Amino acid sequence: GINFDPLKQNLFIFSKDSLITFDPESEKTAAIPYANKLPVPMVLGKSIFNTREDKCYIYELFDIPKGMASIASLNMHNLTWEAIGKTILPQQRHHHNMFYNLSQDSIYLFGGYGGYRYYDKFIKYDPGKDTWEEVPFKGDKIMPRFFAASGPSDNADEVLIFGGYGNESGNQVVGGRQLYDLYRINLKTHSVKKCWTLHPPSGEVFVPANNLVLSPDKKYFYALCYPHEIARTTLKLYKFSIADGAYQVVSAPIPVVSEKIESDINLFFDHKTNKFICSIQEFTDRARSTIKLYSLLGPPVSNAVYLSSLGPAPVSHPALIYVWVVLVVTLIGGGIIVYKRRRRRPEPAVVSPIETLGAEQSKDGRKKPNAIFMLGEFKVSDKHGMDVTHLFSPKIKQLFLLILLKSRDNGGVASKKISSLLWPDKDAAKTKNIKGVTFNHLRNIISSLEGIELVFRDDHYQFEVSEQIFCDYFLVSDLVRSQTAADEQEVFNHFDILSRGRLLADMPDQWLDEYKDRYEERLIAVLQPMLATHYQAGDITLVSELARLILEIDPFNDVALKYQLKGLRKLKGIEHSRKLY
Repeated sequence: GINFDPLKQNLFIFSKDSLITFDPESEKTAAIPYANKLPVPMVLGKSIFNTREDKCYIYELFDIPKGMASIASLNMHNLTWEAIGKTILPQQRHHHNMFYNLSQDSIYLFGGYGGYRYYDKFIKYDPGKDTWEEVPFKGDKIMPRFFAASGPSDNADEVLIFGGYGNESGNQVVGGRQLYDLYRINLKTHSVKKCWTLHPPSGEVFVPANNLVLSPDKKYFYALCYPHEIARTTLKLYKFSIADGAYQVVSAPIPVVSEKIESDINLFFDHKTNKFICSIQEFTDRARSTIKLYSLLGPPVSNAVYLSSLGPAPVSHPALIYVWVVLVVTLIGGGIIVYKRRRRRPEPAVVSPIETLGAEQSKDGRKKPNAIFMLGEFKVSDKHGMDVTHLFSPKIKQLFLLILLKSRDNGGVASKKISSLLWPDKDAAKTKNIKGVTFNHLRNIISSLEGIELVFRDDHYQFEVSEQIFCDYFLVSDLVRSQTAADEQEVFNHFDILSRGRLLADMPDQWLDEYKDRYEERLIAVLQPMLATHYQAGDITLVSELARLILEIDPFNDVALKYQLKGLRKLKGIEHSRKLY
């Protein structure tokens, strides 16, 4: 599980045997074993932090062995666990909300889903009786729901509950719908007051993630929102007015996979660094999950405001939009890997030769249609700009890329070659059926794209591709085909694409090695000479970005390392440079 320590202003991940902390300021992690054994067998790993006691309470509501502890507290000073109680509920409460009263001596839960029902009850934990007891609230009625978000209000005695998914009856069989309403929950008077209901434009569907973050002036709240019914989708940070619900999107999208109901998304705010932090816990099975962290420097702004801030000014180059930082924290028990992406604000008084348009966006700001992305994370969008990446199983993706790359260089690939590369452990004759099924799935997928057609000619499969199809790898390959032919301004114009990362980084297939090696050699040959040129010109920020990109491809490139350290020494001082080295 994961939570945020408001006292120390850091994130912490709790596994079966140790606590892993992440400091957003220093970007360092530390793992410390517990003083004693965790008494709760974790299923969902839900928790709530008590600032008054400096303790984190973790709890499970359902599906744990009889007689085992269901609630325990972790003392953050000495990392000692204390079992609190053993009570559980008759059904699980997926994606419920949890919060304290003002004195932080009572834990409240609201809503959730389990046993084919959406819930609308407030329940409170009674440590004296070791029971979860329903607490009646007067005032406006809240419809049964899960996937709501809760957080602090502009009134100390209240919490806010926003949105979710559910229906009037609470019965899942009837069907559910997205809810866009805001409520004030007064934990002193036990009353509920409805503030407003939104009516988003047609086609805009979303639910919020767990937590709301209140703005400094207490006039707005921030929430991470996404269409939860789509397994592979994106999160965006929304800013809502508490007074009337007026809202706007104030971040770039974050990719997320929520195939399992256990998947968990949280929003935190680090006052020390002025950063919003998004944590995404994606479950592959009940025993293993991946935690990804993303941070956004505050105050967050809309895409239009951000782009307008990049207008002409007297100096030369700004920082790029995104800097990805990878945290690797592998937990044997929990199998957790942590990633972090940091978004930097641009220098306001700077002009750049680098295009600021997102690599996956067309010029009107929408998702690029008919697009194939091979640099960094593999992605495909159809003719309407919809992400169809989730349709590519590993084998379909291998088949698609094999034919696409061979079509560009060699006029396609022979049928026998496909069998030997993709099913090397099977006789070619025995792969006929499975190959036919894979090809049928591939044809169905590419039918949603325009400008690409699969043909079979002279015992070779190949794609006939028109200019309607965009492919980032093809574009950059043409750009860096030779060092002398590369136009520096064209490189800058497509820096957002270059910055996506290495060619098909998540695919270890040996037949891809020749493509990867050729691409990386040509790209480094183009980028490396720019380091000295722009360093001498005083474009230190640009030099840092060029060096970072080269080092992602070739971590032992001594030229890029030298200029990265020289640049950081000027930007942040010799100590920072020495630490990086």
